Amino acid sequence: MMKAADDEIANIVEALDAAYEKYDKSSADIFMVVFGGDQPRYRELVKLVFTKWFNELDGHLVNADHHVRYLEGGESLDNTVNLITTAMTDSELALIFMGSSETLNQDALGVVAQKSLVRYWSNRNASQETQRK
Repeated sequence: MMKAADDEIANIVEALDAAYEKYDKSSADIFMVVFGGDQPRYRELVKLVFTKWFNELDGHLVNADHHVRYLEGGESLDNTVNLITTAMTDSELALIFMGSSETLNQDALGVVAQKSLVRYWSNRNASQETQRK
């Protein structure tokens, strides 16, 4: 498996480097979309390579997570364009209305869950301290 992963990484990076040299685009103008099935880990290596490569670009000033996307069940360029325009629109709306371009990329339930866990453990620890006294 490691040899297959090494080969896939080398092939992907070689293709990315060639495309980057061919097209004169800044990192802010580049979006990468990984097509895959209903289990994102199916193409996780490709997404990891894209993100790592993107973050290594000279003069890179943008969030790679915003520019590297996974598209479950994607089959066409139209699917990709739709995903990217939605991401760009979400980013602009989040910046205008919420003050951060990444706000709409967050998993709302995950954010609530994290805050709830912190609150629960704070209350739990306080309750245990009270019981000990």
